[in-house]
Amino acid sequence: MKGGRHGPAIVIPPSLEWLSGEPGGQLWLRDLPSLISTCLEQWQLVLGRPFLGNVSYVAPATTTGGSEVVLKVGFPHPDSEDEAAALAQWEGRGAVRMLDYDPERRVLLLERCAPGTNLWEESEDDATEAVAGVLEELWETPGPRSPFQALSSAARVWSEDLSAAYERWEHPFEQEIFEEAIAFMATARPPRSDDVILHQDLRGNALRRGDDWVAIDPKPLVGERAFDLTSYVRDRRDELASDPDAVKIVRKRLDRLCTRLDVDRERARGWALAHALAWGFDADGTFYPDHVLAARLIARC
Repeated sequence: MKGGRHGPAIVIPPSLEWLSGEPGGQLWLRDLPSLISTCLEQWQLVLGRPFLGNVSYVAPATTTGGSEVVLKVGFPHPDSEDEAAALAQWEGRGAVRMLDYDPERRVLLLERCAPGTNLWEESEDDATEAVAGVLEELWETPGPRSPFQALSSAARVWSEDLSAAYERWEHPFEQEIFEEAIAFMATARPPRSDDVILHQDLRGNALRRGDDWVAIDPKPLVGERAFDLTSYVRDRRDELASDPDAVKIVRKRLDRLCTRLDVDRERARGWALAHALAWGFDADGTFYPDHVLAARLIARC
Protein backbone atom coordinates (compact mmCIF):
# COMPACT_ATOMS: atom_id res chain seq x y z
CA MET A 1 0.00 0.00 0.00
CA LYS A 2 1.29 3.47 -0.83
CA GLY A 3 1.84 6.10 1.80
CA GLY A 4 -0.46 9.07 2.18
CA ARG A 5 -2.02 11.31 4.77
CA HIS A 6 -1.96 8.43 7.24
CA GLY A 7 1.82 8.19 7.13
CA PRO A 8 4.33 5.96 5.35
CA ALA A 9 3.46 2.88 3.33
CA ILE A 10 2.09 0.01 5.39
CA VAL A 11 4.89 -2.53 5.74
CA ILE A 12 4.35 -5.94 7.32
CA PRO A 13 7.38 -6.93 9.43
CA PRO A 14 9.18 -10.14 8.37
CA SER A 15 8.80 -11.34 11.97
CA LEU A 16 5.13 -12.11 11.19
CA GLU A 17 5.83 -14.30 8.15
CA TRP A 18 5.87 -17.50 10.21
CA LEU A 19 2.11 -17.06 10.73
CA SER A 20 1.58 -18.14 7.11
CA GLY A 21 2.03 -21.69 8.35
CA GLU A 22 -0.65 -21.35 11.03
CA PRO A 23 -4.32 -22.14 10.38
CA GLY A 24 -5.84 -19.03 8.84
CA GLY A 25 -2.47 -17.28 8.82
CA GLN A 26 -2.10 -16.76 5.10
CA LEU A 27 -5.53 -15.15 4.81
CA TRP A 28 -4.88 -12.92 7.83
CA LEU A 29 -1.53 -11.74 6.44
CA ARG A 30 -3.10 -11.10 3.04
CA ASP A 31 -5.84 -8.93 4.52
CA LEU A 32 -3.65 -7.22 7.13
CA PRO A 33 -2.70 -4.08 5.10
CA SER A 34 -6.36 -3.41 4.34
CA LEU A 35 -7.30 -3.97 7.97
CA ILE A 36 -4.61 -1.55 9.14
CA SER A 37 -5.79 1.05 6.63
CA THR A 38 -9.35 0.73 7.95
CA CYS A 39 -8.11 1.28 11.51
CA LEU A 40 -6.19 4.39 10.48
CA GLU A 41 -9.38 5.84 9.01
CA GLN A 42 -11.48 4.77 12.00
CA TRP A 43 -9.26 6.46 14.59
CA GLN A 44 -7.74 9.12 12.30
CA LEU A 45 -4.16 8.05 12.92
CA VAL A 46 -0.82 8.79 11.32
CA LEU A 47 1.15 5.56 11.34
CA GLY A 48 4.81 5.13 12.25
CA ARG A 49 7.28 2.34 11.51
CA PRO A 50 6.06 -0.96 13.05
CA PHE A 51 7.72 -2.73 15.92
CA LEU A 52 8.99 -6.28 15.35
CA GLY A 53 6.07 -8.20 16.85
CA ASN A 54 5.84 -11.99 16.52
CA VAL A 55 2.10 -12.60 16.79
CA SER A 56 0.56 -9.16 16.29
CA TYR A 57 1.11 -6.14 14.09
CA VAL A 58 2.16 -3.39 16.49
CA ALA A 59 3.10 0.14 15.43
CA PRO A 60 3.34 3.62 16.94
CA ALA A 61 0.84 6.16 15.70
CA THR A 62 -0.24 9.73 16.33
CA THR A 63 -3.79 11.01 16.62
CA THR A 64 -5.04 14.17 14.92
CA GLY A 65 -4.84 15.83 18.34
CA GLY A 66 -1.16 14.99 18.62
CA SER A 67 -1.42 12.16 21.16
CA GLU A 68 1.12 9.37 20.80
CA VAL A 69 -0.53 5.94 20.80
CA VAL A 70 0.12 2.36 19.70
CA LEU A 71 -1.99 0.40 17.22
CA LYS A 72 -2.08 -3.36 17.83
CA VAL A 73 -3.73 -5.73 15.35
CA GLY A 74 -3.80 -9.20 16.86
CA PHE A 75 -3.69 -12.50 15.03
CA PRO A 76 -6.75 -14.51 16.13
CA HIS A 77 -5.28 -16.90 18.70
CA PRO A 78 -6.95 -18.39 21.79
CA ASP A 79 -4.13 -17.29 24.14
CA SER A 80 -4.80 -13.60 23.46
CA GLU A 81 -8.58 -13.80 23.16
CA ASP A 82 -9.15 -12.08 26.51
CA GLU A 83 -6.30 -9.56 26.31
CA ALA A 84 -8.64 -6.58 25.97
CA ALA A 85 -10.79 -7.74 28.89
CA ALA A 86 -7.75 -7.97 31.15
CA LEU A 87 -6.45 -4.55 30.11
CA ALA A 88 -9.91 -3.06 30.68
CA GLN A 89 -10.04 -4.48 34.20
CA TRP A 90 -6.52 -3.37 35.13
CA GLU A 91 -7.26 0.18 33.86
CA GLY A 92 -3.58 1.06 33.55
CA ARG A 93 -2.62 -0.31 36.99
CA GLY A 94 0.49 -2.37 36.35
CA ALA A 95 -0.38 -2.72 32.65
CA VAL A 96 -0.42 -0.56 29.58
CA ARG A 97 -3.63 1.47 29.35
CA MET A 98 -6.14 0.50 26.64
CA LEU A 99 -7.70 3.56 25.01
CA ASP A 100 -10.12 1.83 22.64
CA TYR A 101 -10.91 -1.61 21.27
CA ASP A 102 -12.50 -2.98 18.11
CA PRO A 103 -13.57 -6.52 19.06
CA GLU A 104 -14.75 -7.45 15.57
CA ARG A 105 -11.34 -6.74 14.06
CA ARG A 106 -9.43 -7.66 17.23
CA VAL A 107 -7.61 -4.34 17.22
CA LEU A 108 -6.47 -2.40 20.29
CA LEU A 109 -5.55 1.26 20.59
CA LEU A 110 -3.08 1.59 23.45
CA GLU A 111 -1.22 4.33 25.25
CA ARG A 112 2.39 4.80 24.13
CA CYS A 113 4.75 4.21 27.06
CA ALA A 114 7.62 6.65 27.45
CA PRO A 115 10.52 6.14 27.54
CA GLY A 116 9.35 2.62 26.60
CA THR A 117 12.50 0.83 27.77
CA ASN A 118 12.12 -2.94 27.52
CA LEU A 119 12.66 -5.10 30.58
CA TRP A 120 15.34 -7.10 28.75
CA GLU A 121 17.51 -3.99 28.70
CA GLU A 122 17.78 -4.04 32.49
CA SER A 123 20.25 -5.93 34.64
CA GLU A 124 19.22 -9.24 36.17
CA ASP A 125 18.56 -7.82 39.64
CA ASP A 126 16.78 -4.69 38.38
CA ALA A 127 14.57 -6.73 36.04
CA THR A 128 13.55 -9.07 38.86
CA GLU A 129 12.65 -6.14 41.08
CA ALA A 130 10.63 -4.57 38.25
CA VAL A 131 8.67 -7.78 37.64
CA ALA A 132 7.81 -8.04 41.33
CA GLY A 133 6.42 -4.51 41.28
CA VAL A 134 4.34 -5.16 38.16
CA LEU A 135 2.86 -8.36 39.58
CA GLU A 136 1.88 -6.58 42.79
CA GLU A 137 -0.14 -4.13 40.68
CA LEU A 138 -1.70 -6.74 38.40
CA TRP A 139 -3.01 -9.14 40.98
CA GLU A 140 -6.48 -7.69 41.24
CA THR A 141 -9.41 -9.97 42.12
CA PRO A 142 -11.66 -10.41 39.08
CA GLY A 143 -15.35 -9.60 39.25
CA PRO A 144 -18.09 -12.23 39.38
CA ARG A 145 -18.55 -12.07 35.60
CA SER A 146 -14.89 -12.62 34.84
CA PRO A 147 -14.52 -13.99 31.26
CA PHE A 148 -11.12 -15.52 31.87
CA GLN A 149 -10.33 -19.22 31.68
CA ALA A 150 -9.45 -20.87 34.99
CA LEU A 151 -5.86 -21.97 35.44
CA SER A 152 -7.06 -25.42 36.49
CA SER A 153 -8.94 -25.80 33.20
CA ALA A 154 -5.91 -24.72 31.18
CA ALA A 155 -3.70 -27.14 33.13
CA ARG A 156 -5.89 -30.09 32.16
CA VAL A 157 -5.46 -29.25 28.48
CA TRP A 158 -1.70 -28.69 28.87
CA SER A 159 -1.32 -32.03 30.61
CA GLU A 160 -3.16 -33.92 27.86
CA ASP A 161 -1.29 -32.16 25.05
CA LEU A 162 2.10 -32.57 26.73
CA SER A 163 1.51 -36.29 27.31
CA ALA A 164 0.53 -36.81 23.68
CA ALA A 165 3.56 -34.90 22.36
CA TYR A 166 5.93 -36.71 24.71
CA GLU A 167 4.73 -40.11 23.48
CA ARG A 168 4.63 -39.02 19.84
CA TRP A 169 8.28 -38.00 19.92
CA GLU A 170 9.30 -41.11 21.90
CA HIS A 171 10.37 -39.49 25.16
CA PRO A 172 12.69 -36.73 23.85
CA PHE A 173 13.93 -35.78 27.33
CA GLU A 174 14.16 -37.21 30.83
CA GLN A 175 11.16 -39.20 32.05
CA GLU A 176 11.59 -37.78 35.56
CA ILE A 177 11.05 -34.18 34.45
CA PHE A 178 8.06 -35.11 32.33
CA GLU A 179 6.44 -37.06 35.16
CA GLU A 180 7.05 -34.25 37.64
CA ALA A 181 5.35 -31.75 35.32
CA ILE A 182 2.33 -33.99 34.75
CA ALA A 183 2.01 -34.78 38.46
CA PHE A 184 2.17 -31.12 39.40
CA MET A 185 -0.46 -30.02 36.90
CA ALA A 186 -2.79 -32.59 38.47
CA THR A 187 -2.58 -30.54 41.70
CA ALA A 188 -4.17 -27.48 40.07
CA ARG A 189 -6.93 -26.54 42.47
CA PRO A 190 -10.47 -25.50 41.54
CA PRO A 191 -11.21 -21.76 41.31
CA ARG A 192 -11.38 -19.86 44.62
CA SER A 193 -12.52 -16.46 45.74
CA ASP A 194 -8.94 -15.24 46.27
CA ASP A 195 -7.84 -16.03 42.69
CA VAL A 196 -6.43 -13.19 40.62
CA ILE A 197 -6.11 -12.28 36.96
CA LEU A 198 -2.85 -13.82 35.79
CA HIS A 199 -0.74 -12.28 33.03
CA GLN A 200 0.80 -15.70 32.17
CA ASP A 201 3.55 -14.33 29.89
CA LEU A 202 5.37 -11.70 31.97
CA ARG A 203 8.94 -12.15 30.74
CA GLY A 204 10.26 -9.38 28.52
CA ASN A 205 6.66 -8.19 28.19
CA ALA A 206 7.12 -5.11 30.34
CA LEU A 207 7.94 -1.51 29.42
CA ARG A 208 9.00 1.50 31.43
CA ARG A 209 6.28 4.12 31.75
CA GLY A 210 7.74 7.15 33.46
CA ASP A 211 9.26 5.96 36.72
CA ASP A 212 7.28 2.70 36.74
CA TRP A 213 7.07 -0.52 34.77
CA VAL A 214 3.90 -1.85 33.13
CA ALA A 215 3.02 -5.15 31.50
CA ILE A 216 2.05 -5.63 27.86
CA ASP A 217 0.70 -8.58 25.85
CA PRO A 218 -1.17 -10.49 28.58
CA LYS A 219 -2.51 -13.97 27.90
CA PRO A 220 -4.85 -13.91 30.88
CA LEU A 221 -6.10 -16.71 33.07
CA VAL A 222 -7.57 -16.69 36.57
CA GLY A 223 -5.90 -18.65 39.33
CA GLU A 224 -3.32 -18.74 42.11
CA ARG A 225 -0.61 -16.09 42.31
CA ALA A 226 2.27 -18.59 42.32
CA PHE A 227 1.61 -19.38 38.66
CA ASP A 228 2.44 -15.89 37.43
CA LEU A 229 6.16 -16.21 38.18
CA THR A 230 6.57 -18.91 35.53
CA SER A 231 7.55 -17.02 32.39
CA TYR A 232 10.01 -14.71 34.11
CA VAL A 233 11.73 -17.51 36.02
CA ARG A 234 12.70 -19.13 32.70
CA ASP A 235 13.42 -15.86 30.88
CA ARG A 236 16.53 -14.93 28.83
CA ARG A 237 17.01 -18.56 27.84
CA ASP A 238 19.72 -17.77 25.29
CA GLU A 239 21.86 -16.42 28.11
CA LEU A 240 21.00 -19.30 30.43
CA ALA A 241 22.08 -21.82 27.81
CA SER A 242 25.65 -20.53 27.87
CA ASP A 243 25.98 -19.55 31.53
CA PRO A 244 27.72 -22.06 33.84
CA ASP A 245 25.80 -20.52 36.76
CA ALA A 246 22.39 -20.87 35.10
CA VAL A 247 20.91 -22.93 37.94
CA LYS A 248 22.03 -20.33 40.46
CA ILE A 249 20.46 -17.54 38.37
CA VAL A 250 17.11 -19.31 38.09
CA ARG A 251 17.13 -20.19 41.79
CA LYS A 252 17.83 -16.57 42.72
CA ARG A 253 14.94 -15.35 40.58
CA LEU A 254 12.61 -17.83 42.22
CA ASP A 255 13.79 -17.07 45.75
CA ARG A 256 13.64 -13.29 45.37
CA LEU A 257 10.20 -13.21 43.79
CA CYS A 258 8.65 -15.67 46.22
CA THR A 259 10.04 -13.77 49.21
CA ARG A 260 9.07 -10.34 47.90
CA LEU A 261 5.58 -11.41 46.82
CA ASP A 262 4.89 -13.82 49.70
CA VAL A 263 4.27 -16.72 47.31
CA ASP A 264 4.64 -20.41 48.13
CA ARG A 265 7.98 -21.39 46.62
CA GLU A 266 7.12 -25.00 45.84
CA ARG A 267 3.94 -23.97 44.03
CA ALA A 268 5.86 -21.37 42.02
CA ARG A 269 8.62 -23.85 41.20
CA GLY A 270 6.12 -26.52 40.16
CA TRP A 271 4.24 -24.17 37.85
CA ALA A 272 7.49 -22.88 36.35
CA LEU A 273 8.60 -26.42 35.49
CA ALA A 274 5.20 -27.52 34.18
CA HIS A 275 4.58 -24.37 32.13
CA ALA A 276 8.04 -24.50 30.53
CA LEU A 277 7.16 -27.90 29.06
CA ALA A 278 3.48 -27.12 28.41
CA TRP A 279 4.56 -24.21 26.22
CA GLY A 280 7.62 -26.06 24.99
CA PHE A 281 6.48 -27.69 21.75
CA ASP A 282 4.84 -26.67 18.49
CA ALA A 283 1.73 -27.92 16.71
CA ASP A 284 3.72 -30.79 15.17
CA GLY A 285 4.87 -31.92 18.60
CA THR A 286 8.49 -30.84 18.15
CA PHE A 287 9.97 -29.80 21.49
CA TYR A 288 11.89 -26.54 21.81
CA PRO A 289 15.38 -27.21 23.25
CA ASP A 290 15.41 -23.92 25.18
CA HIS A 291 12.20 -24.80 27.01
CA VAL A 292 13.50 -28.25 27.87
CA LEU A 293 16.70 -26.63 29.16
CA ALA A 294 14.62 -24.28 31.30
CA ALA A 295 12.69 -27.22 32.76
CA ARG A 296 15.95 -29.00 33.59
CA LEU A 297 17.26 -25.91 35.36
CA ILE A 298 14.06 -25.40 37.31
CA ALA A 299 14.03 -29.07 38.33
CA ARG A 300 17.36 -28.47 40.08
CA CYS A 301 16.01 -25.52 42.07
